[in-house]
Amino acid sequence: MAARLLLALYAGQDLDRWYGIPPHGFSWNSYKLQETIYGQYRVLRGESNSIVGDHDLFDRVDSGRTNNDACFTAIKALLSAGFVYEMVALLNRNPIPAKFSNGNPYGNIPNDAEILCDLGSPSQFEPVQPEIEQGLGVDYLDTVKALHWEEHPYDYLAIVPTGSQAMIAGLYRLRFRVTNHDNAFIEVAERTRLDANATALKMLNYIRKTRNLERITRTLQSSSIPLQSPSMIFNSPQ
Repeated sequence: MAARLLLALYAGQDLDRWYGIPPHGFSWNSYKLQETIYGQYRVLRGESNSIVGDHDLFDRVDSGRTNNDACFTAIKALLSAGFVYEMVALLNRNPIPAKFSNGNPYGNIPNDAEILCDLGSPSQFEPVQPEIEQGLGVDYLDTVKALHWEEHPYDYLAIVPTGSQAMIAGLYRLRFRVTNHDNAFIEVAERTRLDANATALKMLNYIRKTRNLERITRTLQSSSIPLQSPSMIFNSPQ
């Protein structure tokens, strides 16, 4: 079962958009979200909730199943063995209210969502490319503490403009994947991830500057790829 699932994940990998396994049609980890508003900004907090599994994916890897238990066990086995790891990310859309088969609520990822930045990984194994996948979770936390903003239980948090769309989700990435720059699409995918994280850090430093906090300085750059920094766009709810 785990082997069939792993093959399906490799077949569906989307490095250009998700730098890993797309959540739509596959699996990801949902987070319960809460927020606290501080004027122009809000602290978005996420607590790990439950793995979201796609029925079509499960049909492909176990068409004769009577329930989903074996499929979820296979996902957890791949995570614990290190073949797959979770990267928690900040997305640019609000979650869509949904329910698991047992009736418990969760926030689903909209089809047009994009990654704003990585926040970090709860995996016991280090991400494949830490210099590229370096998350901003620690930087957001340090800023919240420096501002003496009230802290609540959370696994990951982010600071986003009040009124902007955002959500926190755990996306899955394959540990043994192509990273060689002889493949042109790899450089493009890496640059996209670097630019997103660097732009998020730029926005966080702007917030820190307006609050008279010291600027966070660190390199978010691959040794082989020049860094570009496009403007970060948060989408206001319609």
